[in-house]
Amino acid sequence: MRNRVLQRALERLELLDAKVSRAVLRGRDDGNNILLPDTLATGYNDQGRFYHIGGFKGYRWYNKQLDKLRSKRDKCKKQSRRYLHLSRVYQRVAEKKRRKQHDCLHKASHLIAHRLAERAVVIGELSQRQMVIKKQEHETPKERRKRQIRNRMVYNDWGLYGFVQMLAYKCLHVGKELHLIDERDTTKMCHVCKRKKDMPLWQRTYRCENCGLVMDRDENSAVNIYERFFARLGPHTSGD
Repeated sequence: MRNRVLQRALERLELLDAKVSRAVLRGRDDGNNILLPDTLATGYNDQGRFYHIGGFKGYRWYNKQLDKLRSKRDKCKKQSRRYLHLSRVYQRVAEKKRRKQHDCLHKASHLIAHRLAERAVVIGELSQRQMVIKKQEHETPKERRKRQIRNRMVYNDWGLYGFVQMLAYKCLHVGKELHLIDERDTTKMCHVCKRKKDMPLWQRTYRCENCGLVMDRDENSAVNIYERFFARLGPHTSGD
């Protein structure tokens, strides 16, 4: 029984390798930008071109396997043979997930620093607390489960701090500058008419009632960060 559980876990991990290894390479399709459901970063360059870089796609599968192993282990007597075996399998799966996640972040930061950015990289000051969904008073079980999954993904699966650190030293290695910009209200503000509106996390499309702009919320935020960066440099600085 013990060998059977270990063999099944390893077989599932091997089947997932090919799918996860292409996580950051699927942001483009025949020259057209496509928005991935789990996007790690959205970029905007001087030519008015948007880039969508996919994040780690295997976290749902790994989290499901880890939850199953944890549930089975909790039903065993502590320090029993089965308990210790499941603990070792759990550590193995968790380590595999960590390596896959770090590999994805390394590929994404390398792509930005070496290929997408010409002279400088500008990112918003990332805050995980602003990305989590707060608990509501009268939430349904479905809404509670959705909130728990998203908050777990923000804190454990995205690796935002590690991504910024990787991007910083890779930009330094290739001689490019990395700038951090305050991204307050960049998602709420229309980059065309500068009018603000509330944008809850579940609303992924920005629709401006004033000028009629309709675009992805991350793309609108990327343009606002781009314009805010050059406004901070001064009126004689251009994007060329």
